[in-house]
Amino acid sequence: MVRFKKYLIEIGLSKKSIKVQLTTVVRYKTWLKRNSLNVEKVGYNDIMSYIKYLQQKGVKQLTIQMYINAVRHYYNFLQFRLKTVNKNPTNNIKTKGIKKTTFTIFLMKRN
Repeated sequence: MVRFKKYLIEIGLSKKSIKVQLTTVVRYKTWLKRNSLNVEKVGYNDIMSYIKYLQQKGVKQLTIQMYINAVRHYYNFLQFRLKTVNKNPTNNIKTKGIKKTTFTIFLMKRN
């Protein structure tokens, strides 16, 4: 995880973002281990299973989006820095969070 942390620093993430990313990836790797999955052999369906697992645990959609973005960074690191995976299994995953119009209305009501 030290090399992944260095990668996150290099791509310009803040200290807080890096801490969140590292924690999220550790949780993801724990889930992989519990499900007897190898991080380097994960595919689209495995990522979808992870999302379903998070949803069943009651994790909010916006948080799931954040988790998948952290996992995406991790696979980019594995693919482009370590070259241990050929393809990022999160590339075709589109998560939906708060709609921009809803968020804008929320901000307008606060002012």
